[in-house]
Amino acid sequence: MAFCRNCGVHLTDPLTLCPSCKHPNSEQQQDLKHSVKTPPVYQPPLVPRTPTLDDIQDTQDGRTMAILSYIPFLFLFVLMTGNHKTSSFVKYHTNQGILLSLSLIVLGMICTPAALTLSGLLELLLLILICLAALLSMIAAGIYNAATGKRRPLPVIGKISLLR
Repeated sequence: MAFCRNCGVHLTDPLTLCPSCKHPNSEQQQDLKHSVKTPPVYQPPLVPRTPTLDDIQDTQDGRTMAILSYIPFLFLFVLMTGNHKTSSFVKYHTNQGILLSLSLIVLGMICTPAALTLSGLLELLLLILICLAALLSMIAAGIYNAATGKRRPLPVIGKISLLR
């Protein structure tokens, strides 16, 4: 008399699957169950979206405005022309130009009161120079990205979006 190893139901043929839980009850069936492997499912590699002709034209047409948006406070000119509304490329770079200009304003607001107190003047000047060098290098990187038609986010501030 044979019983299922999994659920205990009486089996008429011990070499078959259990009629109740479908558990294999012979060593041959268990080996067969573990030896059958399903082939892996093919997943195509992730490829970045190919730019369309409209994207390429948008980039070509908006390069000048995108470059101007990185020059401190010239983003206002780009906003007044309205190019950021029609071109996603100009909008992206105008957003980063606005963030850089705001960073310069914040740097000035922090450093001006600190400069009025003369304690640690050398350390303060060094800090100001380091911050200005970092901002100028980000401006240069943004101008380079705009001139070459790329949309690379700037370090630290690149993920922030002000323009919707």
